[in-house]
Amino acid sequence: MEKTRCRRKPDLTQAGNFFYKLEGKVPQDWQIRMLDTIFILYADHEFNASTFAARVTASTLAGMYAAVTSGSRKRSKGHCTAAPMRSP
Repeated sequence: MEKTRCRRKPDLTQAGNFFYKLEGKVPQDWQIRMLDTIFILYADHEFNASTFAARVTASTLAGMYAAVTSGSRKRSKGHCTAAPMRSP
């Protein structure tokens, strides 16, 4: 059985084209919105905590240096400064 390749439809989103190529027919609007939402939620939860901190700082229009600083962790004497400090 020979399969034909579905071409991308420029009027559909990434999610819409995914369903179109999967089933060979244009999906319903609710299906497109659902998968678009899933793609967004997945993308938002795929980066680590320091990336999240940098993005949140940058979204407040704080400035590039503040965003980079909030996303980096500073090491001092072999331990991360975010770790609880022990008394001497």
